[in-house]
Amino acid sequence: MPFPTDTASAQLRTVQQWYDAVAAWDFDALGALLADTYEHRTLPASARDPPKNKAQGLTLARTVAAALDHLALQYEVFQWSEGPGHVWVHSRLYSKAPGAQGIEFNNESVFIFTFGTGAAAGGQLQIATIQEFVDTKFVADFKKAAAAGAALA
Repeated sequence: MPFPTDTASAQLRTVQQWYDAVAAWDFDALGALLADTYEHRTLPASARDPPKNKAQGLTLARTVAAALDHLALQYEVFQWSEGPGHVWVHSRLYSKAPGAQGIEFNNESVFIFTFGTGAAAGGQLQIATIQEFVDTKFVADFKKAAAAGAALA
């Protein structure tokens, strides 16, 4: 279920831009989409991943990009739902091939985006929060492989 192109709301267009920026590792575009007060929360609590602010989130994205040798990611949207002030997306972000260290990325998540407008963005819609319900096994395996520089099994 891809995002609509002709009828997408401002919220849905912002989410599409976020996916495009993440997939291309475009940190400037990604940073512009996130509010200065942005917060990312990883769910479930068993993931033991503390909340991240905008700077911490961008640092994490750069770390993941480096572990994957900046290989472009692909994304697949399974389902999305939208309401006033929020968008939910069930999707998969993945690399088509492993990076030089043999690390592959294949993470299925549910993202819950909320929005606000940022003065620094000229009043444009920005992402205020993302809550990400992650595949905890994949995340644990990816962190271990990235730390060891080895391929995921």
